[in-house]
Amino acid sequence: MSLGHVLFGFRGRISRAKYWLAIVLWTAVLAAGQIVPSMVAGMSFDELLDIALAFDMFRPILALGLIFLIVWAISFLAVGVKRLHDRDKSGWWAVLFFVPLTLDVVAVFAHSIELIYLSNIASAFIIIWCFVELGVLRGTQGNNRFGADPLEIAA
Repeated sequence: MSLGHVLFGFRGRISRAKYWLAIVLWTAVLAAGQIVPSMVAGMSFDELLDIALAFDMFRPILALGLIFLIVWAISFLAVGVKRLHDRDKSGWWAVLFFVPLTLDVVAVFAHSIELIYLSNIASAFIIIWCFVELGVLRGTQGNNRFGADPLEIAA
């Protein structure tokens, strides 16, 4: 299975190792996106953003950030769906991954401290479930309705 399919394909199954590889790759990309410009400019990422705001360069940066966020979300969803498939669960369970973000947005717009606390508690439970379900538990041994066992294919 190619890296492109691991990161962006929605069919099939992937092992925990490929899941963690995707997590490490995205973490490295995120870190590079903040560290490299900061090192080149010789200032912190926050200082760079302040300068961009001061010179009205915020819109292009915001547009690039939005594009990156969309690409990341598609990849995050694809990787999660394939791990759920490996666990013999429907990919629709991946919708829960985006509940924390949705709750946070609603809480901020509602200006409700109670809703923010509730959002944080719900987010913590979902994040823990996601970590265990996708990153810790082994997939179904042998074939399941989503395809062959990725550990048997690799062997």
